[in-house]
Amino acid sequence: MTTIDESVTLNQPSPWASRVTVTLVHFFVLVMFLKNFNTDTWSALLGFLFIHVYSLVVLRYWNSIERTTAGDTVIIALTLEYLLIAGLFWDGFSVWPWSTFLGLGVIQSCAFLAVKYWRGLSKAPPTAWFGLIVILCYVMVAVAAPVIAPFGESEVVGYEYEPWGEGGFLLGTDNLGRDMLTRLVYGARNTI
Repeated sequence: MTTIDESVTLNQPSPWASRVTVTLVHFFVLVMFLKNFNTDTWSALLGFLFIHVYSLVVLRYWNSIERTTAGDTVIIALTLEYLLIAGLFWDGFSVWPWSTFLGLGVIQSCAFLAVKYWRGLSKAPPTAWFGLIVILCYVMVAVAAPVIAPFGESEVVGYEYEPWGEGGFLLGTDNLGRDMLTRLVYGARNTI
């Protein structure tokens, strides 16, 4: 006769989930290292060492928090989505060496905070949820500015004061002929 151990729950997260995600992050970091190595060797080496320390800290923190399967799914999904988007739009994401890593840190921090404070957030009033969603959207726009913006940050693309909607400028241009939508998207970085 077989017995079932009652201390094991079926909804317990896999200890391998965090390890597989950190392994994928390490693979992505290796790709970043190889791309940056030809440009600036010392920056690539320091970034490579720093991101390994970062990954160890993340893995240790991840294993120390109260984990659920849903929480692990949120963290893994956000991390992998960011890595996929950064890989597809590499030129837009790598503004300066290791800027992609900074975005990964922001995304993972938001995911960890959401998982950690979910029970308290689930009881929050709708106005707090609305404010949180607006702030998170603003952060996402700031992080993904190079991908979202149609032009370069200070690129002159038209004549001065072109009206909105004409010539491919959704919000028009400023007094120097720069696209206002692009300026607004990149301005989110300075505001945050």
